[in-house]
Amino acid sequence: MTVYPGYQALPHEAIVLPQGFLVNLAGYYYLEIVPGRACQKASANSGLQSSAYMIFEGFLKPLFELLKQPLRYSVAIGIVVSIVLFSPDSIMSHLGLLKYRDEGKPYFGVILLLCIALAIAGAIGAVVEKINDSRFLRARKRRLRRLSNGEKQVLRGYIDGQTRSQYFDVTSGLINGLVSESIIYRASNLSSPQYGMMAFAYNIQPWAWDYLNEHRDLLDP
Repeated sequence: MTVYPGYQALPHEAIVLPQGFLVNLAGYYYLEIVPGRACQKASANSGLQSSAYMIFEGFLKPLFELLKQPLRYSVAIGIVVSIVLFSPDSIMSHLGLLKYRDEGKPYFGVILLLCIALAIAGAIGAVVEKINDSRFLRARKRRLRRLSNGEKQVLRGYIDGQTRSQYFDVTSGLINGLVSESIIYRASNLSSPQYGMMAFAYNIQPWAWDYLNEHRDLLDP
């Protein structure tokens, strides 16, 4: 059976649909497929209930799926819907879409508003993310101007050796401090016997690599 949760419990036990019965059990509808079942009228309210089910499957469900898609899809759909809504009747008639546009205007309008809302939300999210990234980088760069001699020695090994990876003791407080500051990160979960059983590979973060190569004086003793 296919389960459709979230429906409010109705007084009738089942809705007869073309493909079978939509059975109401404890607030859930279970679609029991009956091959070859013809559409019948189960009660006075069954037509209304069937219409609600068809609206969910044909309109609301695609909207919920739209919310999960990347922003570019929402923008593209919004553009297409705008063209359909605001194109002259002559063009829509030539395309054979005039009737469908007139009948579906309320639905097209809802989709367009939803796409606009998603585009605005996505744009705001992108701006906020960019601001947060900029603040993060400024804070980390200030941290590189306040390095201890031990931290400078560790980072100098990356820059002077022009290597992005070094091996350090995983229990080192100095190393873990640089990791917590997002300056370096542990690149492997396997230790290297060549450097010691507690030695793991640590890579320098790309932003730190670029910044320290441009400002090598920050690593002077």
